[in-house]
Amino acid sequence: MMKLLITGSSGMLGKEIFKAFAKKNKYKVFGVDKLVNNEISANEQIIGDLTDYHFLNNLLKHIDPDIIIHCAAIVNLKTCEDNKALTESLHIEVPKKLVEFNPQKVKLLYISTDSIFDGIKGNYSEEDKPNPLNYYAKTKLLGENIIQNNQDHLIVRTNIFGFNYPLKNSLAEWAIINFLNGKKIKGFTDIIFNAIYTKHLASILIKLIAKNVTGIINVASTNNMSKYNFLGYLERGLMQTDKLVEATNSDVVKNDILRPKNTSLNVLKANHLVELPIIENGVDQLIADFQKVHYGKI
Repeated sequence: MMKLLITGSSGMLGKEIFKAFAKKNKYKVFGVDKLVNNEISANEQIIGDLTDYHFLNNLLKHIDPDIIIHCAAIVNLKTCEDNKALTESLHIEVPKKLVEFNPQKVKLLYISTDSIFDGIKGNYSEEDKPNPLNYYAKTKLLGENIIQNNQDHLIVRTNIFGFNYPLKNSLAEWAIINFLNGKKIKGFTDIIFNAIYTKHLASILIKLIAKNVTGIINVASTNNMSKYNFLGYLERGLMQTDKLVEATNSDVVKNDILRPKNTSLNVLKANHLVELPIIENGVDQLIADFQKVHYGKI
């Protein structure tokens, strides 16, 4: 049985990856996070701060994993800009420690981001040159470069949507909170992505590891969509209404942090290896999953 360690196992993606791999008999799965995941038994999760390198080194020695999936990241762009030392610790120094642990033995899978591109042209392939615009993206790209020092590595560039329960503040969660309260929201018509549902990405990672895929690969939905159209589709599916999402352009919003506009990823490489979904499939599944946990709890 292979030992698998998932960092950020209480996060929106990490918890789905944990659940997906835990169902497979060939893996003994461990999760590490600063927050408790109530869906994981106490003997399978380790609570601690990865940027405490003494803790991290002891954790790696104790578990001695065969595979590490590094999900942990600071996804709040303002936090990354305001606390660069913390961001560097998690996005740069932690990958260094993971590579140093046993670069000849451990398979290291790194969850990266479509934000490493400047968003000018879209449809970015694995061979396109990154040009990150903000500190989150810059440090995630530096993390990619470090991970490539591990002999057996897989860098997955992606953009995700999903939900926590209780709801937090990701795009879909923010929209759902407003929908349930009957509040109107604005959707950007000029921000384009091909995000993938967290549960779908988790199942795809299992297949990529089984196929022993290495290097850099884009994993996302096969079609692109504006955030306005994404939110509208979510509203129609969840609320059976079409009146709460208003179209707007991102240029009307004053923001000191540069953000790319079209980060759609070319997924031909991944789609040859595994079947990728369309965005609508993911939103439909998110709605079904959310309704299962939500109704009866409000």
